[in-house]
Amino acid sequence: MSSIDSSNPPVTFQAEFALRTSKFTLSYISFYTDGSKLNNTAAVGAGIHSPELNISIMHRLPPETSIFSAKAWAIVQTLLQNKNMKLSTGGGQNSRPPLRGRTDVRREHRAPTRSEENPSRSPPPGQEVRGP
Repeated sequence: MSSIDSSNPPVTFQAEFALRTSKFTLSYISFYTDGSKLNNTAAVGAGIHSPELNISIMHRLPPETSIFSAKAWAIVQTLLQNKNMKLSTGGGQNSRPPLRGRTDVRREHRAPTRSEENPSRSPPPGQEVRGP
């Protein structure tokens, strides 16, 4: 693989990325996940995106959520999305037919706060409320 000069415009990186990943994206559905926390604020969020399915889903998470937990939340939501859409995690051509008619899905979700959850359930790892 050749390296790309960092002084090149972003479109160069995008084109090179598309070229290098095209052999994978021809038969697979890609999902991109991220979780983040804004500095100096209590804003925490996670999201998933699939360019092939035209899906972008964002989740607002409780302010005590760690960055690691936000990233893990995004991965779990991707797996749940795959399960709900009955996608094969093995990939390949067999995963495409069930996707017809399932495009342009853009949703925003807010994760339940501790008070909205069932009090008998323990919170996901990393989301425990810690005292002072």
